[in-house]
Amino acid sequence: TETEQEKIDRLYRYVQSTCHYLGLYEGMGNMIPLPANEVRDRGSGDCKGLSTLLIAMLRAVGIQAHPALVRTRDAGPLDQAVPNITQFNHYIAWADDGQGGVFLDGTTDFYPAGMLPSQDIAWPVLLLRPSAPALESVPAKAQYPGLIRISVTGNLNQSETGSHGLDLAVECSVRDRLGASWRGYLAGLSGREREAAVLRILLPEDLPMKGSEVSVTGLDDWSEPLIIRVRAKTIAPLPEVSGRIFLPRALTGMGVEAPSLPACGDSLDLRPQAEMEYQWKIHMPAGFKLASPDNSGAQEAGFVWEENTRQMGQDLLLDRKFRFTEPFVSKEEAAAMSEKIKEVKQGLSSYLELHF
Repeated sequence: TETEQEKIDRLYRYVQSTCHYLGLYEGMGNMIPLPANEVRDRGSGDCKGLSTLLIAMLRAVGIQAHPALVRTRDAGPLDQAVPNITQFNHYIAWADDGQGGVFLDGTTDFYPAGMLPSQDIAWPVLLLRPSAPALESVPAKAQYPGLIRISVTGNLNQSETGSHGLDLAVECSVRDRLGASWRGYLAGLSGREREAAVLRILLPEDLPMKGSEVSVTGLDDWSEPLIIRVRAKTIAPLPEVSGRIFLPRALTGMGVEAPSLPACGDSLDLRPQAEMEYQWKIHMPAGFKLASPDNSGAQEAGFVWEENTRQMGQDLLLDRKFRFTEPFVSKEEAAAMSEKIKEVKQGLSSYLELHF
């Protein structure tokens, strides 16, 4: 017997997979949704039509479902003191899963039930329950932006000419809302385009490397992390002089090595910003030593960065974490945070020194 959650997941996936968004309407169609059966037969609809289809299907299997009105992030702040329904510019659905309810945006693909794109979570949502319409906060599960976790393993090798290079395996796991966004992007590409995208994401810009054995898993299972992998090999010797080798601190693309901040108004909403975690384990030849193990970090209002670099036996180990600790910061705090992030990125452009 299916649980309420399983029924919701199945019907939501059905609408996402068989209908597409089409914001085309005539007359009062900008206000009145198309009937559910018409949306189903057409295989398309605007936000109102797709949500109406979802609500009708959910009610047909005994699940309470209602419309919910959203003011999207790009429309600016919601004035909660003014009971004006024209403030809302988007229409989604709510379903009772027996655990507090889940929101469903029929215009998005690759998002599991209960997870919303960042555009939908900026302000409270007007849930239109017939008995008690009210502004509702979006649940924490729908707000969690996600986690990027990168693992780099490999070897520091010496060529026949005596120069040194890297042979690496890189794995990037992306979860939750960010994973859904990446999943949608990669699923829309051809095989060759997808491979090129993975190489752009995972290979560093400033270290010449050749990628191979690209793989992407998790495109079809929307509830699981999206995982992209690549093997990479340097195609030019690492910089070295007088028994010292200089290894870049950024061994993957800067787009996943360090956070970036959106434009800031009077306050900055950090809820769309994902957490980031990195781990290196690079085996070095006998006699190689990390010149200066380092345990460093930075912290500002709403932002924490930690990095630990050390040697264990002949393995070079690095752990790095970025985390935003507040949902909102003021304009002044955002400016200070931006300066600190610039310092972090400058540090990532530097090198670790190895002696041999």
